Amino acid sequence: MNQSCINRTLTLFSLAILVTSSLDAQWQQIGPYGGTVQCLLADSGNLFAGTYGGGVFFSSNNGANWTQVNSGLSNSSDITALINNGNTVFAAAGFSVFASTNNGGNWKLASTGLPNSYINCFTVKDSITFAGTSSNGVYLSTNSGLSWVAANNGITSGSEVYSLIVSGGNILAATDNGLFLSINNGASWSKVNPSLPANNFVTSFTNMGGNLFAGTNYGDVIVSSNNGLNWKMTSKLGVNQANVSCLASIGNYLFAGTDNFYSTFSSTGVYFSIDTGKTWSSANTNLPFTSGLNDAGYSGIKSLVVNGSSLFSAVGDNGVYISTNDGANWKQDNNGLNDNYVVCLASVGGNLFAGTNASNLYITKNSGATWTAINDSAMHDGLTTTALALEGNNLYASTAYDVYSSPDSGVTWTFASKGLSGWPISFAAVGINLFAGTSGNGVFLSTNNGASWTLQTGTVVSGGQMADVLALVEIGGKLIAGTADSWDKGALISTDNGDTWTESNSGLPGSTAVYSFFVYGSNLFAGTSSGICISTNYGLSWKVLANSISARSFVLSGSAIFTCSSNGVYYSVDNGVNWTQMNSGLTNTDVTCLAVVGNNLFAGTLSSSAFVYDISGITTSVYNFKSPELQASIYPNPGKDRIYVTSNSIERQQLQVFDPTGNLLISENMENGKTIIDANSLTQGVYSVCLTSEFERITKKLVIVK
Repeated sequence: MNQSCINRTLTLFSLAILVTSSLDAQWQQIGPYGGTVQCLLADSGNLFAGTYGGGVFFSSNNGANWTQVNSGLSNSSDITALINNGNTVFAAAGFSVFASTNNGGNWKLASTGLPNSYINCFTVKDSITFAGTSSNGVYLSTNSGLSWVAANNGITSGSEVYSLIVSGGNILAATDNGLFLSINNGASWSKVNPSLPANNFVTSFTNMGGNLFAGTNYGDVIVSSNNGLNWKMTSKLGVNQANVSCLASIGNYLFAGTDNFYSTFSSTGVYFSIDTGKTWSSANTNLPFTSGLNDAGYSGIKSLVVNGSSLFSAVGDNGVYISTNDGANWKQDNNGLNDNYVVCLASVGGNLFAGTNASNLYITKNSGATWTAINDSAMHDGLTTTALALEGNNLYASTAYDVYSSPDSGVTWTFASKGLSGWPISFAAVGINLFAGTSGNGVFLSTNNGASWTLQTGTVVSGGQMADVLALVEIGGKLIAGTADSWDKGALISTDNGDTWTESNSGLPGSTAVYSFFVYGSNLFAGTSSGICISTNYGLSWKVLANSISARSFVLSGSAIFTCSSNGVYYSVDNGVNWTQMNSGLTNTDVTCLAVVGNNLFAGTLSSSAFVYDISGITTSVYNFKSPELQASIYPNPGKDRIYVTSNSIERQQLQVFDPTGNLLISENMENGKTIIDANSLTQGVYSVCLTSEFERITKKLVIVK
């Protein structure tokens, strides 16, 4: 393994040296495009997409471009259903319904009379809008949403309504208590018994060629030729226990989209039938892997709609896909759809990587102008990218339960999770030792580039439970873990590579969770639930600097430290004593992570993709760790007892000596560019000497002979 000394907090991927202090730029939204689209609506050639966290998006050109249209939606950004009634579009957002008469240009609250219950679905008949709720049955509005009344006569009390449809003159409601039918615009309902297998219930509908089709939670499709009065089974889609979440048709093609809402690990995708459901075939060419979970709790196909001759699908956390050839193949149609949850960012060799809650890791080589999804076959689990780390020449990406490594800046990837369990969410390195912090399973150690991992049992913190390790850092020969669990253990310190741990919370308020670390010279910053804290003694004690900022990520630009929280981005030029907010142009201030590439500062957000802070008016240079300017000499080398180390910098530096297995043997400060290593305690062999200044670090080889 390359023993070059790496950044002690691996979530910091680059250092930028700020020459001027002007911070006049605006944030610009840049992608990567996509996100969790929960519902689609085709209306007079226009398309609407309702998202999880990003509100409503609108396209007037068949999905080629999307624009966010949230004016008037206030804080209601979780859109679960869309419908049009004449020139009015309705959007369900949580317990509320909003209405727009100008294609989403403005929305007005239209919820009077609705219960405190989520709206799952809509349908329209004779200018009456019907809404299906999550726990209060059906409601209807006869006045464009100005008021709503319950329409549940005959429907089991407290029913959840999964889907509504009009077929002929009938209205059908699929609920958790069975299938109900109304022949009088919802004045009364009667129960229909389609003779489904045990535990099966209807979750979706569509009309095609005079027939009414319904999909179930166990992958069955049933058909009625008399508008829902009687039903018969067609055939199972071939995906055992997959929920048929949506149905659509073009000509004689019947399409079914499936998800894993009721069975977490069922296979999902799009299927089609050209014989009214007697036989089914998959239609998933070019669709992404769809079996992983997302932030909404499930994945797969959430919606299918037809716009002209085009078929659109909402696919997991991957946004919108379009097929123009009856599902034979698909292509992504997300331009402008900024709804990705960016979990982590990494600057590697001038490129920017973005880990998202989609089943893709993205890369941009042009500061966000274009993005490419990394679809390496080795990275097959299709789950959220939780952390990125650069160690030597290797880039590591963690997903739920797995770690992958790339030796070539993300071109190829290798599975690197043997012996690892839990959800890897943080990394740190000490010499050749790579540590992974997990959610609920403590800390694991790898000494061979992730080829294998061992659990450091010392991270059991209480009652036999493991800590949630949100952050890891090495400073002063110590490994420090930031934790958040039911006991709120705060910071833990290990001096023996994680074999044993002790709490180190002096100065921290009680019940403090630690989210992030950042090393600046000899100072250690921590982003915590109690604010930004600083330690000047390698984590032994702490002082709260800014109790209003629960910092999630830090980056450095010269003497300016940047951090982020759910309230936006901040910077400090006085070692963290004072912080200034810099949110101009940042339309979503729920910022999850930061990175610096060249002259640009990037911010990843919760459900609004990434933003770039263009500092073109600022002279910035980026220091590249692979070719440092810091220089050092070691003599005699080979040596025996006294080893002289000098550098070309007179600033205070840290010197560390590691043995061939990565154990830290010596750690001391070097003043005025020179020091002497007492090598009497070192046995014959080859050692690594790591020299770290405030902004730079290098590694030299030391040979000891006896």
